[in-house]
Amino acid sequence: AAHLSSDDTVLVPLAAHSHVDHSIVRRAAENVSPNVVFYPDLPYATDSHGNTEAPKKLKRLQYTLTNGQIAAWIAAVGSFATQFFLLESSGGTIEDMIMAYVARGLSLLVDSQSNIVSK
Repeated sequence: AAHLSSDDTVLVPLAAHSHVDHSIVRRAAENVSPNVVFYPDLPYATDSHGNTEAPKKLKRLQYTLTNGQIAAWIAAVGSFATQFFLLESSGGTIEDMIMAYVARGLSLLVDSQSNIVSK
């Protein structure tokens, strides 16, 4: 937090499914930055039965990732053993799950009063 400027944007999990680690990260980010962008938690965001609706105080932004950003995301998720087990036990590989989510259109969430815009 000491290294964040008021212009920095922090990207964190939405924590819609009460994962303790995601909830801690979300609360910490909300306490240190006015510019918080949330991403829907995987694997729930790719599950047609999961709750992917934006909470009322948040608005959706469509975001397009470059191939390099997608590769970095896959590598980052794959570097955490707990994520690897959880995601792959949900069906398919991490790469397949992320690629399917990105193909549907990456949707990020921001506070409805935010000035952050889609890219």
